[in-house]
Amino acid sequence: YLPLAPLHGELRSRAGDRYTGALILDLDEEYGGEILNGERFGVEYYVPLVEVQSIRPDGRDASRIELRSGESFVLERGQDVGEDNAGVVVLADPGDREPVYLAWEEIEEIVFSTAAPPAGDRETRP
Repeated sequence: YLPLAPLHGELRSRAGDRYTGALILDLDEEYGGEILNGERFGVEYYVPLVEVQSIRPDGRDASRIELRSGESFVLERGQDVGEDNAGVVVLADPGDREPVYLAWEEIEEIVFSTAAPPAGDRETRP
């Protein structure tokens, strides 16, 4: 198996604040190999987070998803893309600041970086 890189990127709040660091989505997804789920036209989608460039909440129960390929679409009614999302924790880059929690309704956009973490921060799973 290949190493699973932790999620990393920038979270932009509706208040205009920006936070950069390791990300924990919905308080339980923290690696690129984990799955973002939601529905589109009544079909359930399961998208590996490593393929996601950005997530922009769009109303109470949907989010606009942009893939690294450039494709963009709206997913609805999923734990990860609507009001049931438990929020996001940003673990700031070392020495930057304390971890930050934002509730889902406070988030304007999440943009994932493509930079690989240092080798010591990677985890391999069997």
